[in-house]
Amino acid sequence: MKLSLLSDFHDWYDFEFDSHMNSGGASFRRFSTDGMNRIEMLDLLDECGYNVPARGYVKDMKNVFPNYDQPSCSDMVVVYTDINSHRGENKELVSYPYALQEYNDYYCTEYIGLIGNSRVGESVSFRYLQIGDLAYWFKFVSKKSWKSNFDPTIELLCEIEPSFHKKIKVPLFAIDFVLSDWLYAIDFNMSPGLEYMKDIISAKVIVGAIKYGVEKLTK
Repeated sequence: MKLSLLSDFHDWYDFEFDSHMNSGGASFRRFSTDGMNRIEMLDLLDECGYNVPARGYVKDMKNVFPNYDQPSCSDMVVVYTDINSHRGENKELVSYPYALQEYNDYYCTEYIGLIGNSRVGESVSFRYLQIGDLAYWFKFVSKKSWKSNFDPTIELLCEIEPSFHKKIKVPLFAIDFVLSDWLYAIDFNMSPGLEYMKDIISAKVIVGAIKYGVEKLTK
């Protein structure tokens, strides 16, 4: 199967595609601006059966934080100043009382704190990565930001027996999770960068898996 790549960014495995221009055959779209907005992606993750944080517009979240009007309220939310942004952009971590004052009409999610004794300013997330029928779990740790994709240390946890996702039928995607009392799904990305895969599998295997996914999932 020949497959052309349509993309607005370069990744290290791109040379294995048959073309970087749409020549009339099958094509694979990988755009950093494509995909669902924040509301749509959280709804999808919820529909897939994953635990997701409490979510809604700031002004509608008072029932989630009943002590919001008390001086002792320390509940935190992630406010999305642009629900269409990806890659960790345009989101702010603030207290819920502050969000009510400054971001009342914006969308937000409950901030899920880390389990255990992680240091202040450190963040940890777990990524499920699907490439065609290949699937992997990674651990991301940032010691510089509450956003774990900021200058992270990345560890491969395991590779899963090859199979397609039961409900998400696209050839490439990543789901990010954070751990508290259980795993919460917090992000869905259909155009993840794969720089951290360089020492794990070859470019040929990645593109071969994407081709297999396009072939099987678009019938």
